[in-house]
Amino acid sequence: MSTFELAARADVALVGVGAVGPDGTSGAILRPYLTDSVRAEVSKGRAVAHICGHHFDAAGRHVRTSLCDRMICMAPERLADIKLSLAVAWGHEKVLALNAVLKADLVSGLATDEATARELLAYEP
Repeated sequence: MSTFELAARADVALVGVGAVGPDGTSGAILRPYLTDSVRAEVSKGRAVAHICGHHFDAAGRHVRTSLCDRMICMAPERLADIKLSLAVAWGHEKVLALNAVLKADLVSGLATDEATARELLAYEP
């Protein structure tokens, strides 16, 4: 059975949430794939978060970029079908990204620290 077949049958998913900088950078995990043109696409789409290699704007809408077609990863909408999909992230710099991912309604839970949880609950765009 292939990795993708196993992933399609998953009951639990654990995913990290990345924050996107104002210049379209998405942290170390995606840095090798962020060409100038992809960064421009991310910036144009006003992405603030990434999860499973896909970017999202502050309203939780998928920001489709050319990177989406090159990534070997789970489609973001697949997370919504998994019984327990848990996003993991913490820190002040992740609050906007976490808010966006929660608005996208792709995950069923969040693991974070108390300070981030409090800031997220008080967050108003």
